[in-house]
Amino acid sequence: MDQEAQRSIHLPARYLREIIAHAREGKPNEVCGLIAGLDGSPVKLYRTTNNDSRPRVRYNVDPMELLNVLREIEQNGWVLHGIYHSHPMSAAYPSGTDTSLAYYPEAVYLICSLADEGAPVVRAFNIVDGRVIDLALEIDEEMESSKAE
Repeated sequence: MDQEAQRSIHLPARYLREIIAHAREGKPNEVCGLIAGLDGSPVKLYRTTNNDSRPRVRYNVDPMELLNVLREIEQNGWVLHGIYHSHPMSAAYPSGTDTSLAYYPEAVYLICSLADEGAPVVRAFNIVDGRVIDLALEIDEEMESSKAE
């Protein structure tokens, strides 16, 4: 994806609410999920299972779920638009592990911090070759998403 065109990301407000709800439900563990997209816009959010052996500090999307979601995304002509996970106790910024394991440079990485439970923070990033690029996250109450949902 063109880096300049990717300086901001639009997200339906209901996806933001879903990510925060998922993070709260999973606390104290990290949660994770995927977002499919089409033409630069998100079309479907998938909650996935974090099967990491240390789920309080790391996430790993269950490999079978990842395969199934990626297969559905491809079958629908979509792309992997985003990957989200939570930081139950730390800031919404990629950790060294997050950065080193960012295998999808075309995807937006969203992190939901619950460090302040009363005021969750969600931030968006591109992570390319170990470089973290902060993106403006624009929340849209009116944004349409896929009819498939």
